Formats: sequence, structure tokens, C-alpha cells
Amino acid sequence: MIEVKWKHAKKLIVYFLLLPYLFYLIFFMIYTIDDLQAVETVRDRDLEKYSEAIRVIVLFFTGYFLLFEILQWIYTGVEVLKDFWNYIDMS
Repeated sequence: MIEVKWKHAKKLIVYFLLLPYLFYLIFFMIYTIDDLQAVETVRDRDLEKYSEAIRVIVLFFTGYFLLFEILQWIYTGVEVLKDFWNYIDMS
């Protein structure tokens, strides 16, 4: 029974948490490097469009993971506050 349910749960974890998090991490690193280079150099309009697209993607993923946190609050209520690791998630 556990093996059958784990196969399904594993797919959900990989597709809805792991892969989006990896993409979020990659785009956040690109955005951070791009932002640091923007401080040092003068930018042209093409690079500004690129930077805006990366910023929108990062904001999308931030909202995606914020939605998971909100749903966790809705489903568990105050139980979320009893776990130390949730404080780290919220920070």
C-alpha cells in the first residue's frame, strides 16, 4: 500500500515542488547576476527587456511558492506555528 502511494506522491513532489524550485533557483541566480552587472555597466534597451522578463519569471515562482505556504496555513491552521522549520520557511 505504501509503495503504491509513494509512487504517486513522488511524482507530485518532483513535478510540483522539486522542478519548480530548481527553475526558481536558476532564474533567481540569473536575475541576481544580471542585477549586479547592471550596477557596474550602462545598459541598453534590449538588455532591459531581458532583465524585465527574468524579473517577471522570478516573481511568478515566488508567488507559486507563496501560494503553497498560504495553502499550508489554510489546511493546518495554527499547527504551522508549532514547527520550528516553518519559521525558517516564512523568513
